[in-house]
Amino acid sequence: MGEITGPEGVRQRNLARLLRIVHLEGPVSRAALTDATALNRSTIGDLVAELVSAGLVVEGAPDAQRRVGRPSPTVAADRRVMAIAVNPEVDALEIAAVGLDRRIPVRHRIDVDHL
Repeated sequence: MGEITGPEGVRQRNLARLLRIVHLEGPVSRAALTDATALNRSTIGDLVAELVSAGLVVEGAPDAQRRVGRPSPTVAADRRVMAIAVNPEVDALEIAAVGLDRRIPVRHRIDVDHL
């Protein structure tokens, strides 16, 4: 399968960029996303709305500490989005639930003689 080109490919790459930033940096303002990506505010708003609609991120109230310019909503990974990670080791199997927000709410290690 090849890479999607044209406007749809650009949109998908921009969605991935935003999600990567939110995943790695934690909650960020829309203004910070605009600065980090060099996309305009309108485009950031549309992309964030799409990520919210997909259930991947949530928007929150603007940071009260920020006092310069128009308040910008905060974008954070939705805590309900989880992946299951499985790490086989020589003497054990480790299984964890890992959140898009990088939390690990559940981790279990099963020691075994052999896998």
